[in-house]
Amino acid sequence: MDRTGKILMAGPSREGRGGITKVVNNWLEADYLAGFRLDYLATTAGEGGKLLPAVAAVARAARRLGEYDLLYIHSSSRSSFFRKSLIAWLGRLYGRRMILHIHPNHFLDFLAQARGVKRSYILATMAQFEAVVALNDEVAAVVRRLLPGRQVFVLPNPVDLNRFAAPAPERRDEATFLFLGSLLPAKGIYDLAAAVEILKGRGVRVRVNCFGASDGGAFAAHLARRGLGEISVGSWLGPDEVVRELKRCTALILPSHTEGLPNVVLEAMAARTPVLATSVGGLQDLLRDGENALVFAPADPESLADKIALSLADPALRRTVADRGFRDVAGRYDSAVLKKRFRSILEAVLGGAPC
Repeated sequence: MDRTGKILMAGPSREGRGGITKVVNNWLEADYLAGFRLDYLATTAGEGGKLLPAVAAVARAARRLGEYDLLYIHSSSRSSFFRKSLIAWLGRLYGRRMILHIHPNHFLDFLAQARGVKRSYILATMAQFEAVVALNDEVAAVVRRLLPGRQVFVLPNPVDLNRFAAPAPERRDEATFLFLGSLLPAKGIYDLAAAVEILKGRGVRVRVNCFGASDGGAFAAHLARRGLGEISVGSWLGPDEVVRELKRCTALILPSHTEGLPNVVLEAMAARTPVLATSVGGLQDLLRDGENALVFAPADPESLADKIALSLADPALRRTVADRGFRDVAGRYDSAVLKKRFRSILEAVLGGAPC
């Protein structure tokens, strides 16, 4: 049924490469907001700056907020939250209904580390929203404790299974692992390099292809210093290239120290690609060691090296975790299923009229 509600959604540029951008684009490509009148307000400019685009976004919002029935704000933590908070306070000034969508689990660290006026401002801003959407139960539980009486919903990231329906090659590349993500220490890339070095010392040779946002060459320089030519570094891949690489590699590796619910793990499972990852953030609700993934401890290169070696030694185990991972993601994270849940959230906040 068509809705007459008009929604202003605020978040990063749809031309960006981050996880929030991917979620937003997945929603819009799958018509999550069909029947609503939607305007999208970008608070960043592609992969470029953030402050000036945020100021411009606030100025645009100030002129138009009275037109909307609902303001839906996507937020990470730290500067992302503070940029979006200006739009939230404008929304309250105009008396708009508002939903805050918290994406990363490190939002909990952001809250825990805030003190004094900073913490008071964060909580006061969150209290302006009628509802909060979290990626997992852990974040939702904290928000419910801090904001009693607010509607709090859990909505995982979706994955479009149709993108990964094409058959995989008959044989995957041998002993070739894949990392997709920002080349930052928090993503565990230096742990990954150390694990490859440990495996070399054991006489186990592997290749790792890393694709993601540049860190100014710091990681590539580290690899050169350590003589780790087995690890290659490339830039972001397009959607079709991601599918191709996932279907070619031996397994995906994600050694993150903190995560929300990373799209790349869901995509790997949708591609029937074995996953080796840390069980942090939203991954704690998804990954089960030896069943649908091989799980290792964060910031522990020895543990990661052991799991890589295990995956190479046991092809049957790789097939088992890949098949179970696909079944799990199809049952819990398929875009068509989560679309219904998302629209029920809008229905609840907009007053219960049928979607």
